[in-house]
Amino acid sequence: MDLAFPDLGSFIAFVVAIFLFWILLHPEDQESVIIFVFTSILAFIISISSDIFAAVSAMLTVLLISSIYTKRYYLFLAAILLDIAGLVYFDLYQYDALILAISVATIIAVAFSRRFKSGVLENELRKGRHPEIERNRDLFQLLCGILVLILLYSFSREISFFIILLAGFALLTLGNIAMMSRSDRLTGFFYSMERPNVILGLGPIMIAGGTLFAMSLIVDEHILVVIVFTVIIGDALASLVGIRYPIKALP
Repeated sequence: MDLAFPDLGSFIAFVVAIFLFWILLHPEDQESVIIFVFTSILAFIISISSDIFAAVSAMLTVLLISSIYTKRYYLFLAAILLDIAGLVYFDLYQYDALILAISVATIIAVAFSRRFKSGVLENELRKGRHPEIERNRDLFQLLCGILVLILLYSFSREISFFIILLAGFALLTLGNIAMMSRSDRLTGFFYSMERPNVILGLGPIMIAGGTLFAMSLIVDEHILVVIVFTVIIGDALASLVGIRYPIKALP
């Protein structure tokens, strides 16, 4: 992507977007201010290398992730879907910038959010304590990895990316519906694959963000296959083997 400063209209739109981002994010602590600064820098870089749609998607992603399991989630979901639709309609060839913006923004939101940082710690502390849940998690991750590989082999790179992106939004939305509805059946289904007292979907969000980030930078489909197999399938297989054949801790 070539760097080029946006025209006046795009610059004004970017400034307005940053202003709205500040209001909607409403940073009150050090962590949220850091998220705002890093995301704004990311959005600015994206705006001068791509277009306003991809830049706005970075800000909307942070708002979406930050509002997960609240009613505000649906507002930001609708906004980011409209933004993606705008990019597809006006400049489909900027999808690389879109994926990069969304993946990096996801990483920023998880890495610096106080809520998610505590969730990451809790996730690590509870790893391996419930073999049945771990097995369900890994089988689901394995299935997702296989489906991603099928997509990469069956469709073009850009179509695969958009399908993966929409599937990720669909899973997040189903989780949000489950938590908001407080349905025992729905929450029971999702928590059959999630460690107790851990933010629902934290692991998949982290894996998806990292995988999409790597995929946004790689053009060679063979390397993409290696990345998907290593990060998604390999991780799940290693965990399944570890559950089936546990290694005793050294004294």
